[in-house]
Parts: sequence; C-alpha cells; structure tokens
Amino acid sequence: MEISRDELVRRISGDITQWNAWRKMRKDVRFDLSGVAFGMKASRPGIDLSNMDLSDASLCWGHFSGADFHDSNLTRADLRGAELTCCNFENAIMRNICASGVDLGLSRCMYVDFTEAYIERARLTFADFMGATFVGVKWQEVVIWGVHRLSEQAKEVYLADLHDNFRSCSLEEVVGVH
Repeated sequence: MEISRDELVRRISGDITQWNAWRKMRKDVRFDLSGVAFGMKASRPGIDLSNMDLSDASLCWGHFSGADFHDSNLTRADLRGAELTCCNFENAIMRNICASGVDLGLSRCMYVDFTEAYIERARLTFADFMGATFVGVKWQEVVIWGVHRLSEQAKEVYLADLHDNFRSCSLEEVVGVH
C-alpha cells in the first residue's frame, strides 16, 4: 500500500508516538520521501525525527540537514544522495542502508549500527563515529577526512576492506582513534 507524500509529511512532522504507533500497525506501507526538504533554514533547526521507525523508507535526494534522527530505526532505508550534514544519528539503527552519494559531514554518528550498510561515494568529513558498528559494511569511493573517534576496530576493518573492496577511498587525518 502506498500513501501520498503530503500525508506522509503531515504524519512525520507530527507526534512521534502517533507516528510510531501508525508504523507499527501499517508495516505494509512503503513510503517515499525522496526529494523532500526538511533541512535547516536560518530561522529554525532541522526536523526532529528522533525515536521514529523509518525502516524501509526512501529518503533519497531529501534535504535533512540538521535533522535529529537519534534512536531512530533506519534499517534498509534508501538514503541515496540525501543531504544529511550536521545531523544527530546517535544510537540509530542503520543496518542494511543504501547510502550512495550521501553527505554525513559534521554529523554525530555515535553508537550507530551500520551493520551490512552499503556506503558508496559518500562524504563522512568531520563526523563523530564513537562506538559505531561497521560489521560487513561495503565501502566504495568514500571520503573519510577529519573523522572523530573512529574506533581502532572500525579503522582496521576499513583498512582491511580497502585492500579488497575499496576503490579510490581516502582515509586522511582520522582524529581520536582509540
């Protein structure tokens, strides 16, 4: 079942508890927020999408700069080309996401579960990945520059994959590796 974009925007901009209850009852709804602009404007911060079930959502080419996704479930979300700079993803579940062409610059990705994610042609500049999980991530053409608190394990996984799976990846100035 599909739902209109206007109805989705209305629902997602409303009460989080109501959204999650609706999503729980309507798991059959595949929704598409491609190209929707929820990003920051000079007068207001990004939209609050925290604690939301956004699993299987299409958010490709959307503008979500400054959005708060903490504790949200983005499992299998399609994030291709999404503008996600300065977002808060702390404790989000981002398993099996498609993140081709994503910009996560300056985002807080602390304790995010990126298990089996597909991250291609992405910019992760100056993002904070403290405690993030990168098991089985498929990386290609990723720019990781000035990244904060990327765990030693994640760096080792990244560098090991560099040999087998990476094409034109950059791992420069990783800050705070522990």
